[in-house]
Amino acid sequence: KGIGVNGYVTVGKAKMSKSKGTVKKLRDLVKNFTPDITRITILSSGEELADVDWDEDFAVTIQNKLEQWYMFACENYNKEGSPEKAIDKWMESQLNTVIKKTTTAMNETMYRTAIMTGFFDLQRHLKWYLRRRAGSVNTRLLNQIIETQTKILTPFTPHLCEEIWMKLEKDGLITQESWPAYEDAKINPFVEAEETMIANTL
Repeated sequence: KGIGVNGYVTVGKAKMSKSKGTVKKLRDLVKNFTPDITRITILSSGEELADVDWDEDFAVTIQNKLEQWYMFACENYNKEGSPEKAIDKWMESQLNTVIKKTTTAMNETMYRTAIMTGFFDLQRHLKWYLRRRAGSVNTRLLNQIIETQTKILTPFTPHLCEEIWMKLEKDGLITQESWPAYEDAKINPFVEAEETMIANTL
């Protein structure tokens, strides 16, 4: 348990001003962008004593990315796959690394770091993994990724994640699920270094 404290709230890096018409009210943001998008946009903008900045462009960007995640999760869960390949070990290592780093950030109320690591980094790794699998997937691993990614997003976008959880035909509410656990034994720096070499070569 802890308390996170931030600085002022700005709009487009500028102080809110009634005379300039730059004052943003939460009730209006929620109406225009939904509670989830408002929540994750605010939490992505600053941490510790840094000023929180409302960035409308980022709100639109994250909205699009979350809509893409919703479609991907619903369409690819339990997707028929093929046998395990070497790249699966790399993805499993990255997944556990992401969970570990995100858990540390959450415990320290570093929510911006948690979102950058737990969402953007994991999405980047997933994109590379799907490219390396050339259209085929490991069903067990992809299901684990979808469940983990959705659980990590739950504190930031609870409504969206409950919708995904329902579409996956899971029992109960995702907000009552345990936070994803990582396994240090599955974090493999050697495998990660091999894949980095392949990526750099390509």
